[in-house]
Amino acid sequence: MAGARWPTCCVIKPERPSPALRQAIVILDRNRCGYEEIDEDAMFSDDATAAIDAHKGKGHIFVVESFKNEAFKFLVSRKCRVIGPMCVVHCGREREALPLTEASQAKVPVLSCAMRGVVACCTGLQQTERKGIYELVQMMDGSVQRVSFDAPSFRFLFLLPIFILFEPSRTDYA
Repeated sequence: MAGARWPTCCVIKPERPSPALRQAIVILDRNRCGYEEIDEDAMFSDDATAAIDAHKGKGHIFVVESFKNEAFKFLVSRKCRVIGPMCVVHCGREREALPLTEASQAKVPVLSCAMRGVVACCTGLQQTERKGIYELVQMMDGSVQRVSFDAPSFRFLFLLPIFILFEPSRTDYA
């Protein structure tokens, strides 16, 4: 891939893959990325579990179609780095690096890149609600930051009554 080296991926393949997962596999093939397919139904066997642990130890990223199924929960419980097929599709089209390429960033699985480059803040929410919104933003490859009303160098954009997105702005306004 031009401009971005991708780690090896393990595609957790269900019996009937979605069009997004099929497209992600095509992009992995087209970009000559090493990947291995693991059958979703067989991934809970002892052999598959040992293979998953071996892949995790090598820094491989797991591509999972759904973030609501047992395969996803199993991978997250084993602290594997997980992304969705739309992440692969986006990064392949834009020739960008896959998210979670550094172990220190592997806190939240990334379903899509819909909020890549966006910094989100919430105000006026309970901590549990704020935490949930921050996790959703991170699952879309966005970043979160605490609100600081003291910083005049930020321009705020209200998208929802409880959700604020902002970006750095110029301070000279000339």
